[in-house]
Amino acid sequence: MVRLSALALALSVIAMPAGAMGPSTDDTHCRQLMATFDRLVPEYDRSGARRDRVLGELECLKGNFAGGEKLLEGALRSVGYKPPAG
Repeated sequence: MVRLSALALALSVIAMPAGAMGPSTDDTHCRQLMATFDRLVPEYDRSGARRDRVLGELECLKGNFAGGEKLLEGALRSVGYKPPAG
């Protein structure tokens, strides 16, 4: 019986959606904001928006998702894009 329960548990973990086992939703939202910015603004851009994007990424990497998202959303707004709600 214990083997059957362990097998059922293992199968349920395998069957979970990838997002359920992946990074936190905050981390995912940070990555989405960074990817959106990177699609919109050329890498060689040296504006304040690029600086805020880099600072936002650093905050997200440190685990300060709220601060990082705020910087990333500000960077997107400064280039004329309304960021989606996270």
